[in-house]
Amino acid sequence: MKENSYTSKKQNLNQELYHLHLEVTNSWRHISDYISKTIDDSLNGELDKKYKLLNKKLNNLQKSHSHSKPEQNNTFYPQIINKTNIEFTDEQISLLNKALEAETAINSIPPQDQEVMRYQVAKNIEFLYKHQGNLHKKYHNGLAHNESKIPKQIKDKLSQHNAIIAKGDKGNTINIINKIDYHNKTKEFINTNKSTPIHHNSTNIFQKNHTKPSINITYLFLKNVNGNTQT
Repeated sequence: MKENSYTSKKQNLNQELYHLHLEVTNSWRHISDYISKTIDDSLNGELDKKYKLLNKKLNNLQKSHSHSKPEQNNTFYPQIINKTNIEFTDEQISLLNKALEAETAINSIPPQDQEVMRYQVAKNIEFLYKHQGNLHKKYHNGLAHNESKIPKQIKDKLSQHNAIIAKGDKGNTINIINKIDYHNKTKEFINTNKSTPIHHNSTNIFQKNHTKPSINITYLFLKNVNGNTQT
């Protein structure tokens, strides 16, 4: 009797679970859309919060950069500015460009050291000339011989057109300009800046008291050193 009673209760329980599953399944059809919508709304809400925070940071960043200095545009000047109607060949232009590249920035050296630097450069050139025998031969080959004529050609053109070559005011440039225009611009610069003539040269006094003694000492030192080391 007890076993039959247990079996009967188990069957009843299974029936109840079965009907409960059917009921839940039927109910899910009605609430599944609601659950999906609830999940989507929750996710969209979190996304909105994230994007609002990111947009706020981006706006603050743009505002902070709007007060920064504008980007500077660097101006690059041509190496050769021809203010005349003189026509130069490609070889002549190339040689003029070489002059700029090989120019020694003597003005960047303190005045009291310029004379010493000139002496040192001259000694170095003399040393190289003596110890590089092939340099003389290379200079006299066909290419160098033709290139040696170009400076004279440039000089003749400048002389024919009464023009000169002057270093530009801005950048590492040279100006090819008429002599009269150059002198007029120089006078205009002096008059515009209200320059006044002086009756004595203060540079000579300064060099006599300060510069020349130091130059002479350094000059003699280098001369003795080079005389002992270069043979």
